[in-house]
Amino acid sequence: MNENEKYKCHYCPSCNLIGNQAKNNVCPSCGQKTFDGFFSFKEAQWLRTDDPVFVAFLDILGFKNLVKNNSIRELFLVYKTFLEHMEVSKEFTELSYQTDLFHNTKINSLFISDSLILWSEDFSQTSLFKLVGLVSMLIAESFVHGAPIRGAIDMGEIAVRSTFSNKTLVGKGLTNAFESEESQEWAGCLISESCLDKFNDLSNLQGALKKDYMFDINLVLNYQIPLKEGPQKANAAVNWLYLIKKEFMSEKVILESFEKFNKSTGELRIQRKIENTLSFYEFAKGKTMRDLLNFDF
Repeated sequence: MNENEKYKCHYCPSCNLIGNQAKNNVCPSCGQKTFDGFFSFKEAQWLRTDDPVFVAFLDILGFKNLVKNNSIRELFLVYKTFLEHMEVSKEFTELSYQTDLFHNTKINSLFISDSLILWSEDFSQTSLFKLVGLVSMLIAESFVHGAPIRGAIDMGEIAVRSTFSNKTLVGKGLTNAFESEESQEWAGCLISESCLDKFNDLSNLQGALKKDYMFDINLVLNYQIPLKEGPQKANAAVNWLYLIKKEFMSEKVILESFEKFNKSTGELRIQRKIENTLSFYEFAKGKTMRDLLNFDF
């Protein structure tokens, strides 16, 4: 066996075995034909962007209580449900933009403990639009499934190293989004002014989407973002009510999401998060795509 064959990875679509022990492209587990050349263990795939990209940093709120007050089996089921719905939302986002306008725009993801990181591969209007739409769906789903999340969308340079067994993400785009996410006191997501300025700058250069388009369709709302320290900040918030049907979201659903899975809500800081989240719900519930188009489906 030569050096390249030694490190070649095989994937079996029948039993999902991944390994480098397959002979003649036949799976040693089930005997089916495998796909070979998945990639070499020695070859790391790098994505480095000299220009910024758009990055979303999302955190599950109440994570310590979630871990402390539930068995590992229950915790696994919470994560399994969340990840499954994230994949469905990503697939829905991809299928929703199958036009020439949105071609070649991809959103990547990385889940670490209680944090979900999403990032684009380019610096286009449509990438930001897709990222905001995906975050909107994820936040709505997080309430429905009892794991409310807080996030921020920002921009900056990143480098991504991806191998068969590991993925590493570093750069200012990540730290910018993390710092903005951590500063908020609610379940929701802000969008940095620099992202919106870039979106509008691209519009002025005969971009695919007109200036302030995301505001015009109610996907993004002007709102006073509640912060942990200092006064509320006038900024842009992702409208997580944008697509969800009214019967699936209510004050009761939001309250229960903070309490579900034996999470404690007695602390003052948690009560502030809940109150701030409910205030945004009251503000945004008449500002959805359905309200804009004046019909439901």
